[in-house]
Amino acid sequence: MKNALKLSVTLFLTLLISSCGVKYKNITGEVTIKEAFNPDKYLDTDNIYYAIVSGEHGDENTAKIIALENAQREFLNKAEAMVNSAAKIEETGSLRNRVGTLDRDAKIGVITKAVGKNIQRVDSQLSYREISEGKATYIYRAVYKIEVDNIISLLTEL
Repeated sequence: MKNALKLSVTLFLTLLISSCGVKYKNITGEVTIKEAFNPDKYLDTDNIYYAIVSGEHGDENTAKIIALENAQREFLNKAEAMVNSAAKIEETGSLRNRVGTLDRDAKIGVITKAVGKNIQRVDSQLSYREISEGKATYIYRAVYKIEVDNIISLLTEL
């Protein structure tokens, strides 16, 4: 009798404790999402700069164009750091002097040319989400890079 009572109390407590965790998880609505790309794999260095971006649209190609435009904007935000990295890597004094005389707009101009000519897609992923019957939104996620060597060659042309 005592064994049966202990067994039933143990079973009741086990069910109570395990069900509480499930209810709590459902209450928060928390969902773990796997990232499309490992951001640790695409950290900026002095030699390569990355942009992890996405574009979303009802048309697949437009979603890709939006992602590319977002990458271009991200590289422009990093323009000054990219040009300074190029000057640090290139050991000629004339290039360092040239970079030192450039204002922010000139540095952005160099990066704009570099982005236009030398942007490279490293990785990408295309998915879609159905909005309603027959209509979908395409989501294009991509990683782009620019190598500082390309920026150095543009700076030497100035």
